[in-house]
Order: sequence, then structure tokens, then C-alpha cells
Amino acid sequence: METRLKWNVLIRSALTIGCVCMLLCRQEPDMLRFCNWQDVKTSGLDTFGRTTCFNPVFCILFTEMEESRKNLVNTAVESIKEKKGTDIVIADLSEIECASVQKFIICSAKSTTQVTAIADNVRERLLSETGTKPYAYDGYKNSQWIVIDYGELFVHVFLPETRNYYKLEQLWNDADFTYVPNEE
Repeated sequence: METRLKWNVLIRSALTIGCVCMLLCRQEPDMLRFCNWQDVKTSGLDTFGRTTCFNPVFCILFTEMEESRKNLVNTAVESIKEKKGTDIVIADLSEIECASVQKFIICSAKSTTQVTAIADNVRERLLSETGTKPYAYDGYKNSQWIVIDYGELFVHVFLPETRNYYKLEQLWNDADFTYVPNEE
């Protein structure tokens, strides 16, 4: 069985002899990782879960989570393409200190029906292929802009005029952008 880990982890000290800490993954609470508390204090974890640790347990854990994050982004992009979403942009916000999210995926749709279809397809495929449920989503009422929150990833599906009005790419212009070519 393939392990799917979320990078958002909670570090809690357990009340056991030897002061063992538990890394509890939000998405899969049955996946527990144990380590020495001293390793956690010296591993260089910051509030975004990035690490420069030298402990092999942490390095393996965060490598798995990075792969899971890439899989999440790739699956979301493919699901947008499947429903003919256009002007797909992946914004990497991981280097922006005040950003509360690692990545944005922004795309456009030609109608409110297509906005809804793309958002539904993203939610369905991420659930079926990666086992990831969104923490929240909003915008289905008028379907001009639907945002889906996956913790470290936000997927924004816009009508072109709404996207042009809010200009998220300009708002987050410090991010690294990857432009996905439109399919013909």
C-alpha cells in the first residue's frame, strides 16, 4: 500500500519515558513516526515543515511528503486539463515568508458551468487518486471563482473577467511561476 503523507505535521511530546515525540500526519492519523525529542529540537524544523535536518528519519519523512506534494500538484493540473481549463499557472509561494500556503494553482474556464466542472473534477480526482480531501472550498454559489483548500495547496478556478479583476498573479508577484501550456 502506497503511503500518502501530508506535509502539515503536528509535533507533540508524548508522556512516555525518554520523552518520545510523535509526528502525527493530519490526513492519515494512523501513520505515526517516532523519534528522539532531542532530534526534533535540533533538526531545524520551521513553521512550514521545511527541514535541514541530519536525522535520517526526518529526511525520509519529508522526502515522502515532498513527493506527495508533487503528486498532488500534478494530479490537480491533469484534472484541470481534462476539463479543458486554460491559462494554468502554478505559483510556488514556499519562499515567501508571510505566505500561509506552499502553492497556488490558478486556471480559467469559459463559463460558470465549466468552472464548476473543473472544481468538481479536481476534488474527485484528488480524492480517488491521492486519497486527499479538501479542508474547505468556496464559490460554488455563483461559480465565478471557486477556491479549493488542500492545506499546502490552493486551487483557484476563475472566469476570465473575475481572474483579471482579482489579479492573483500580480498580488503574489514574488512567487515563482510555472506556466502550463494550453492544450489545443
